[in-house]
Amino acid sequence: MKRIALLILSIVLCVFLAASCEKGGASDPGTKPGGNTRPPVPTATEPAVDDLSDWDGPVVTVAFPWDGGDLKDKIREFEESGEVRVKRMDYSVLNSDFDPSAGEERLALDLVTGKIAPDLVLIPSAAGRLADAVREKNLWTDLAPRIENDGFLNREDLFASVLASFSTADGKIWALSNGFTANTLIGNDALLGSYAGREGWTLEELLDFADSIPPDVVLVSHLCHEQAADVLLGSDGYAQFIDREVGTCSFDSPLFLRWLKFLAPLPKDWNELTVKSPLESKPQEERYELYYTGKVALENRIYFKVNQMVEDAAVFGTDAFTRIGYPDAAQSRMKLDFDWTYAILKTAENPDGAWDFMKTFFEPDRMGEPPRLMVHEIPVLKSIFEEMTAQYKDTIFIQYFSGGGGAVAKGHPDNPQSDAELDQPGHMYEFTEEDGERIFALLDSEQVTRIADRTPSEVRAIVDEEISAFLGGASTAEGCAAAIQSRVTIWLAEHK
Repeated sequence: MKRIALLILSIVLCVFLAASCEKGGASDPGTKPGGNTRPPVPTATEPAVDDLSDWDGPVVTVAFPWDGGDLKDKIREFEESGEVRVKRMDYSVLNSDFDPSAGEERLALDLVTGKIAPDLVLIPSAAGRLADAVREKNLWTDLAPRIENDGFLNREDLFASVLASFSTADGKIWALSNGFTANTLIGNDALLGSYAGREGWTLEELLDFADSIPPDVVLVSHLCHEQAADVLLGSDGYAQFIDREVGTCSFDSPLFLRWLKFLAPLPKDWNELTVKSPLESKPQEERYELYYTGKVALENRIYFKVNQMVEDAAVFGTDAFTRIGYPDAAQSRMKLDFDWTYAILKTAENPDGAWDFMKTFFEPDRMGEPPRLMVHEIPVLKSIFEEMTAQYKDTIFIQYFSGGGGAVAKGHPDNPQSDAELDQPGHMYEFTEEDGERIFALLDSEQVTRIADRTPSEVRAIVDEEISAFLGGASTAEGCAAAIQSRVTIWLAEHK
């Protein structure tokens, strides 16, 4: 009887374990420890393409790696307004949690190899791999003739900084976007000295300035090995050591060696910075005191919205500041980052239809609201900028020193009327007509870094890898510079 009981118990346990495996239990290779299922692997191996075989009219073929949320609405509105249909080549079906960029990688490959030839390509980022493939392989058609003659999307209404960003060396326009983020470096005039009021500077001048400030003054926040290049040079600061036209680089120059030696003594990362820096070691809500008492010289600024450009006065507690920009040979004052970017291919069968559909991403919607600009909310069109800033006239903006802020109606008795009435330390400001005019002039300047001149992602990876080895003690500054010079020279030769 005992043996029979044990046999029955064994059978029951086997059945239970088998059932558990079928339900995704601990023995299921598709389940992580703790019961969390693994991200699904996409079953699609090819993009999803609309079947318009029953349509005899004109078609615009649009390829994209993900739709950004409102593409279906745009297509529906466009098709309802005319006699053109949109054929989607949806590469987002190739994405997964394992590889969220698989669709973009595959779309870039299919375009470069000529496997597909859509009319219009929707590009998630003007600085990404897909954008690089379209631009560097000359797959695009020049938009300059179109913006000369179009009644809506035209050169007169586009900010000069946007046109300059998308321009090529010979003045062609390879793509356009409907919104952007602006990035720059600002400085306290009281500390900038002879650099105050300048419109740009070189890396050599920045390093001279860093050497000249008093020892109790912090050069800029977030200054450590991990972030120094992005904070002080911008994400494309190493482009100044590369000449893509000629195919040469100068990472073995005295200036780059000086940059490496500037980096060496900095804190390693944020954790070390919070211990060693007189700025980052303070609580967030107390750091403004150092800015307001002249103990911080520079600040890296990223503007997602137009009104944020007025907040600069709150950074140092004074209007006496200079948007001096990131240091580079061209002394560009700003760098613009673009989300959704639109490029018409030179192989397009229906370029006119592609242009008409592309314009819908720049137009106000049916309710008269400005176009959706995703995260980057500064519009590329002057007319929309003016409509947007006109709405600011009845608003008071608030910036808290601890981070965050908000906006309240001007003159409302229940709202704070001065900085002293805020519920925590901060600064209140209005967006004046003069502010709008000053920012308009800044955005309408060609003094920006062209997308075509930015550091290729592969080159940035090489530079970061070798600098990391140097800062980790694996090589000397001279050895690091020589290694970068050699590797980037080879890369340039391979990508002519």
